[in-house]
Amino acid sequence: LRSQSQRLLRDIFSDYTIPDDKLLSVSRSFRALIFGILSLEIRRSFGIPEKPEESFKEAVAIFLAGLTSKYPEGEKE
Repeated sequence: LRSQSQRLLRDIFSDYTIPDDKLLSVSRSFRALIFGILSLEIRRSFGIPEKPEESFKEAVAIFLAGLTSKYPEGEKE
């Protein structure tokens, strides 16, 4: 199951120039983001005065913007 999850996450982030040795860290950050959002959704509170869907989109967009700034989209070296 772990290797399958890692393959799926590698596919999700394949457009970014994330070195293989950093992929685990990025994957853990993404997982924490998703679990945090789901946890907040269950409690019906996001800390941001927006609808849950908008808060989710904003949180993911911020995460992806951070990835793009650190690991630009494009071919891996």
